[in-house]
Amino acid sequence: MSKHSHHKVVSQHWYNGELLTLENIFVSSLDAINFANSLNSHTVKVYDLDGEVVHSAGAVETNTYA
Repeated sequence: MSKHSHHKVVSQHWYNGELLTLENIFVSSLDAINFANSLNSHTVKVYDLDGEVVHSAGAVETNTYA
């Protein structure tokens, strides 16, 4: 896998019934993780310089229709 020069935070938010995906770029992994922890997102993942997930969080509640 190719090396990246940044850490990436990818978060997903439901807005008016639409799932939005946002990406934020950070130089420091600590800054990226702190930012991710401050979000109120459905899901959030932090990727390191190698593109590997190093932190993830999010809602585990799922609604089912039966």
